Amino acid sequence: MRSALRLVCLFLLLILATSTAAVAANEGQADLDRATEVILTAGTIDDLGTVIGLCRGALNKGLDEGNTQYAESLLASTLIRRGAQRAGVVVKRQGDPAQWAEQRTAALTDLEEGVKLSPQQPEALFLIAQLNLLPGGDAGRAREAIDQAVEAAVDDQIQRAKILMLRATITKDNEKRLADLEEAVRLAPHEMPAVRARAMVLADLGRHDESLAELDKAISKTPDHIPSYEAKAIVLMRVGKQDEALAVLEEAKKQDPTSIAPLLQRARIFAASNELKQSIAELDQAQKLQPENVGLLLLRADVRQKLGQRDEALADL
Repeated sequence: MRSALRLVCLFLLLILATSTAAVAANEGQADLDRATEVILTAGTIDDLGTVIGLCRGALNKGLDEGNTQYAESLLASTLIRRGAQRAGVVVKRQGDPAQWAEQRTAALTDLEEGVKLSPQQPEALFLIAQLNLLPGGDAGRAREAIDQAVEAAVDDQIQRAKILMLRATITKDNEKRLADLEEAVRLAPHEMPAVRARAMVLADLGRHDESLAELDKAISKTPDHIPSYEAKAIVLMRVGKQDEALAVLEEAKKQDPTSIAPLLQRARIFAASNELKQSIAELDQAQKLQPENVGLLLLRADVRQKLGQRDEALADL
């Protein structure tokens, strides 16, 4: 009888110990539940900060294996989301320029912690690269992040194309740049920036006919895409076809009469060939469209200085 009673007591003690251990292993459950509630309606930086704090608290207090994995996943995704919001302000140059460095540091801190917890995050790695490519950034980390993003972006063709395009912009070897852009165009044939960039690399390699053929295809697909006309004009100028370049830019003006880009390009071409009055005429047209465009005013000041129009140049400056 005593032996049976002893076994029952041992069994009850085992159940109590197991229950106590389970409770201890999930002391952070309340914080994790609250984090899950908050993330459903989170819209501000502060909301995301609350979720991050709750996830960290839950992990510090203790969770079982399944909840630990969930908490780490929620923490990673929220860090990346907050980092992306902060990065957007910096990349788009919004807000106070004096705060950009601080915002970039905060964004990178979030993004780097996020990808450490969840490495396969191509968009986060892309943002890390973008932020580090800005003045004062870590160029080495930018290159590393881009390479990691290329490896991670296996399921989203548009995103992978965007990452390859960014890598091409910082690659000095034209053959390697061309390889990345070829892949980008294959993945996203309707992304005109990739098509245009590939055409310009072909021109850099001296393959001007191929470059012009690519730009003609781009223009035929999207006749209202002004940068394709500009790129074609640049290539034509490289091979000494100024009149054709001017004609291409004239066609671009017809496609979008509100854009000053073709006018500025024509002004530069006229200035380069010392046709200064024609350059001024183009810039005057452009200023009617954008009276306070700083780049336009600086260019016109330079041309006026060459014409000996010192007072007018000073007025532009």
